[in-house]
Amino acid sequence: METEITTTQNEVPETTVSEETISRCRFLGSNLDKLFKIKNASLAVTIAFVIFYLFWLYVGIRMSLGFMYVMLALVIILALGLLGTSIAMIVILFRMGKYNDGFKHAVLFIIIYFITSLFSFFVDSIAVPLLSSVFSFLSTFKYINTMALILNPVNKKLASGWGNLKKLYIYTLIGSGACIIMGAISSARDLSAFVLYVCLFAMLVAKIWEINLIYDSAKAMNSYPNTNEPHQADVFQEQDAPTE
Repeated sequence: METEITTTQNEVPETTVSEETISRCRFLGSNLDKLFKIKNASLAVTIAFVIFYLFWLYVGIRMSLGFMYVMLALVIILALGLLGTSIAMIVILFRMGKYNDGFKHAVLFIIIYFITSLFSFFVDSIAVPLLSSVFSFLSTFKYINTMALILNPVNKKLASGWGNLKKLYIYTLIGSGACIIMGAISSARDLSAFVLYVCLFAMLVAKIWEINLIYDSAKAMNSYPNTNEPHQADVFQEQDAPTE
């Protein structure tokens, strides 16, 4: 006796996801978990570095020589911590580049940014730090674009979140450029300082938002395929399967 299988119009056909795709998602999810921890550590060290540096710069000079040396040592240790988290982030992104070259391109821009930043200590020219800033933003945009790209088939809401984060970085970049221009105009220096504080706050919000997106992205990759998502597709398939 034959069994007839019927489907209604509201039923969504089941998407076949290969074991290789699931394995790749787990690989990316695992690395995003590590990146989440590194980003948290980097943010904490950055905040501590700024606080100790400003304290040493404005308060330490009024203290004893021994106290200044202690504060300077703490600043150096935190600076090395920032370097360590940056190197760890480069390694993670390079590993993720195994499945998308966009991460490797972001790593290349980060390395160029570090090199140009070192040159700024030896070359007395405004062009060097400006060039360094350009590569810093290029690395950020490439990294964010690639995150949105790999997440689009997995979770469109998260992919959209990465796109909105990029917009916030762009607005911050525009605000920073406006600060430089207004700083050169004596009558606009007060406004320039206000815009600078707004940009710094926006950058802090962007960093916290990014960390939250990384956590959610890792969770999405580790749980793929999630049957609650109506737009499931093979994340790494290059073209749609032929229809019969």
